[in-house]
Amino acid sequence: MSKFRWRKLWGRAKMWLWLPFILVGLLFWVGTDWVTTRVTSGAYETTAQLQTDEQPEVQLSFSVKIVAIDAEIDRRADVTEVTVRTTDSILRELELDLLAVEFAQVEDLLIEELHLPRDAIKQLIRYRIY
Repeated sequence: MSKFRWRKLWGRAKMWLWLPFILVGLLFWVGTDWVTTRVTSGAYETTAQLQTDEQPEVQLSFSVKIVAIDAEIDRRADVTEVTVRTTDSILRELELDLLAVEFAQVEDLLIEELHLPRDAIKQLIRYRIY
């Protein structure tokens, strides 16, 4: 009979041991639900507004050896897609979209973009017309 009583007391002790953990878990669940509801349902006024219509202009300068310039002229879309191939390991290709379809205009825009003399561009460029 004493073994039976001992087991009964041991079972109740286990229950009292786990009860605080259950209560803490319930309080945590209710508390986080309340905080989540409070934070997500509130309307916030922003004091600083973002202006997205302006993009910052970034200027990069580096020196690479240009191997070839391929210009694909699309006369229907009035666009020239230019691919500049280099020997540099970091920048192997540079792609440009130019709003010109005449050879002289394309060369003038490349002189501005690449800062190369006209003779160098004429030696390296290859045109494809669509």
